[in-house]
Amino acid sequence: MSFAAALVDYLVRFPVHGAARHTAPLFTTDGLTRWTDAQLDSTLLAVMKATLTPQQRVGKTKHSKRVSIATGLRVLDSPDGEFRALVQWSSLESLRIYARMG
Repeated sequence: MSFAAALVDYLVRFPVHGAARHTAPLFTTDGLTRWTDAQLDSTLLAVMKATLTPQQRVGKTKHSKRVSIATGLRVLDSPDGEFRALVQWSSLESLRIYARMG
């Protein structure tokens, strides 16, 4: 199954409507509860272990992955609300700064 198909299935299972789509977290434990930092850390670590060599993982952190994600989403002209839902930026200003850094 592709990520896109899995994401559509998830959005059908946990729909968010109207203005809430700009602030609701995309990834949740139950459709409502935002992932904790520990859950995000362990998931990102597992993804990095599965996709990067040990040498490529040197110096990579949750923060560096968030910057990479923000940069990639900026290149795709994704809306700011999508950025914030995916990587839990505390403010739009910090999101915009880090998206330019990558």
